Amino acid sequence: MPKLQAAFDLVDLDQALAIATTIVDAVDIIEAGTVLVIENGLDSVRKLRAMLPEAIILADIRIIKAGGKLAKMAYEAGADIVTIMSDATKDTFEAVLNEKQAVPNRDVFIEINDRYTEEELEYWLEIGFTNIIFHRASEVVAEHKEWCTRDFDEINRLNHLGFSVYVTGGIEPDDIAKFSGVSVGGFIVGRSITQNEDPSKAACNYAIQLSENFSCEPCVL
Repeated sequence: MPKLQAAFDLVDLDQALAIATTIVDAVDIIEAGTVLVIENGLDSVRKLRAMLPEAIILADIRIIKAGGKLAKMAYEAGADIVTIMSDATKDTFEAVLNEKQAVPNRDVFIEINDRYTEEELEYWLEIGFTNIIFHRASEVVAEHKEWCTRDFDEINRLNHLGFSVYVTGGIEPDDIAKFSGVSVGGFIVGRSITQNEDPSKAACNYAIQLSENFSCEPCVL
C-alpha cells in the first residue's frame, strides 16, 4: 500500500508542530521540509521528534555535498530518513551510506532529476538506496499539466528495477485515483494539507482516497 507523507515547507516552526500533532495519525511520514529546516535549522527535527516520538520523520535536507556530516547531524537530531540529490557524487553517496549503516533503522531517499542514467540506477541499487522521489517541478504544476502515461510507465519501470517510488508535485486528493494500477511507493503532499483550513481533515481525505484506490483500511474522519 502506498504511504502518505506530509511535507512541512513552512517558515513558522510552532505552526508546523501544531499541525503535525493533528495529522500524525493519518499519515505515514512527517517531513521536515527544506524551507522549515533552512529557517529553523535541525531544531525543527529535534522538536518534531520530541513531540512525536513514534512518528517516522524525514529531514528534506537535499544533500549534495558534505554528505557524511549532514546525514550524521540529521540522524542525531532525530530524523529516520534524509534526502540526497541524484546529482551528488559517489563519494557523497558513500559518506551518507556510512552514516546510514552506523545507526539502526535509518534510511535515505534520493530526489531524482530528469537526467538520471541507467548506470546511476544500478549504483543506487547496489548500495541499497531503493527509495526514489519522483518530482514534478512547480513550473509543470503551474501550467496545470496532468500526470501522464509517460510518468506512469517510468514509475512502473523504476519499481520493476527494485525501487520504491514516491511521487510529489501538486498532488490533490482527486489525483490519487489516476495512480490506481501504478506501482507507487508513496505520495508526498505539502500545501494541500499544511495550508488547509483543516489540516487533519485534509490529511484524512488523502488517506480515504488511498484506501479507496489501493485497498486498505479507510481513515475515520
